Amino acid sequence: MQNDSDGDSDGQKRIGKRVSKGTLWEAFNAYGRLKDVYIHYSTKGDRGKETTFVFVRYKFKSEMLKAIEVGNNRRIDG
Repeated sequence: MQNDSDGDSDGQKRIGKRVSKGTLWEAFNAYGRLKDVYIHYSTKGDRGKETTFVFVRYKFKSEMLKAIEVGNNRRIDG
């Protein structure tokens, strides 16, 4: 298990291509101090479909866990 001060990331699925890094930063910054937001576009998934995914990294693991708990299934539209 990582030390809380090491930070951690939260992988997000089902992100629309219209959602920008700025939109995600604003939405997830409400749960804690972000280190970065990374969007990976157009990856062929297991079934040959294009997939977009995001990693949101927080300064502290406790902030990441808060984002998962409070923000789970939140819809974000770009």
